[in-house]
Amino acid sequence: MTPEITLPVSELKQVLPGFSKLVSKSRTLPVLQSVRVQRDAQGIVTIDGTDLDAHLAYRLKDTQAGKPVEVLVPFDTLIKTAKGSSETLTLIPDGKDKIRLRYQIGNSPVEQRISCPEIKEWPPTPKMTASAVALDPHFGATLKEALQCASDDSSRPVLHGACLDVADPKGHYVVGTNGRILFAANSFTFDLKQSVIIPNSKFLLWNGFVTEDGCQMTVQNDPKDQQLGWVQLQTPRWTYTARKITGDYPNWKQAVPTPSAQGTMLKLSPEAVTQVFEVAPQLPGGDDTNRPVRLFVESGALHLAGRSKNDTAWTRVRIDGVAVTGPDIEAGINRELLMQALRYGLNQIDLENPEDVVLFSEGKRKCVVKLLSSPPTTAPTPTPTNPSPQPTEAAAATPPSAEAPESTPTVERNNMSQTPLTPPRRGNLQPKAETNNTVNGSALAAAVTQIETVKTGLRDVLIDLNATLDLLRAAEKEKKASFKEVESVRATLRSLQKVAI
Repeated sequence: MTPEITLPVSELKQVLPGFSKLVSKSRTLPVLQSVRVQRDAQGIVTIDGTDLDAHLAYRLKDTQAGKPVEVLVPFDTLIKTAKGSSETLTLIPDGKDKIRLRYQIGNSPVEQRISCPEIKEWPPTPKMTASAVALDPHFGATLKEALQCASDDSSRPVLHGACLDVADPKGHYVVGTNGRILFAANSFTFDLKQSVIIPNSKFLLWNGFVTEDGCQMTVQNDPKDQQLGWVQLQTPRWTYTARKITGDYPNWKQAVPTPSAQGTMLKLSPEAVTQVFEVAPQLPGGDDTNRPVRLFVESGALHLAGRSKNDTAWTRVRIDGVAVTGPDIEAGINRELLMQALRYGLNQIDLENPEDVVLFSEGKRKCVVKLLSSPPTTAPTPTPTNPSPQPTEAAAATPPSAEAPESTPTVERNNMSQTPLTPPRRGNLQPKAETNNTVNGSALAAAVTQIETVKTGLRDVLIDLNATLDLLRAAEKEKKASFKEVESVRATLRSLQKVAI
């Protein structure tokens, strides 16, 4: 009697969206477009998927009697069949590269014979021999928040995931940053000997994973190189295994400011947060590169403001339900990052320097966002009575400041003394008053005009550089994808060469 596996359609519809986050669309290696369904000797049925860099497995709730069997099913076919069928879907092996699908559409029985890859083509799953570490019930939600801040910059692969930082024995952290925003939470204690970086994945961000209590983690190091290896997250039903990211995570703590008595603190009520979500997307300036908004703290009140490039006046909206402590201040911030930090439930805002960073916090959870540079102000140039002399040497040596685009990195590639979020300190760029009258008004006006001209030029150059950088990143991703597919084909060819004819 041919063994068969029966899958409940209701359960399939819940889990297949998770597999869609991982199952590869590779055309050069068709086996990656399939999932493996197998039943072991104990009657446990599991569904597996992989893209070679990560492996995913789901264990069905109910066991079923029968001999051990495993089949490969094209993923797209499985999704379409489960969507249109009712109650159960039965898989029946039919030779090396064929299976039969038996299901019902309404009250009508249907049997479909389809082609599939041979089971021997399925890539092996990493074997985990290290001990599992129990995780806090809140770990899953915190991991998702950290991964939402991870970078996709190809030049900084170490930032492509969330770091479980265990360097400080007093408190372990879950950290994620892309250089513009940093998230950190230290409400955990991990039984790990060294920190580990979990790579970002659409599956890990999926709401159907790590929602249950009892999540465990296993870190399997390569015996030849402790930096290499796998990390596995396991819940009662799901098992996710991926290659851990190698390299040293930056010293992120240097980017987290310490609030002082001289700073300004804002405490937003739930109503105030809701108002920010409603107002921020509607303010002018949303089509600018940085999508900026401005925080105006004046006379104990917070105003959120925005303006288009060609406007001179700000469109301001008062945010009610905000408790303000400290002096008046104003600062620019990307509106998407502002809402992202508030979405984490971090309703306390600390501002120290309007040209540096802003700290969002709530308990032991923190988020640091890089502030935008102040918009340039053009002073009216007085009409000189005499021909304007060239700018003085002191004025010409003053470095101009350009408003850095959002995607401009603020950390030197090989200098970890600077943090990913803290920009280099700049001096006061405003012309200083001369007490000895050695520089007349016309010279100052010419210097200001010259600086504004240079700032405009630098802005244009930065925009062009960022456009070029985006093209290079896209080319790098295409190259990596092609390289993976070529390596997969080579591995398949090597296995074929070993087959005796």
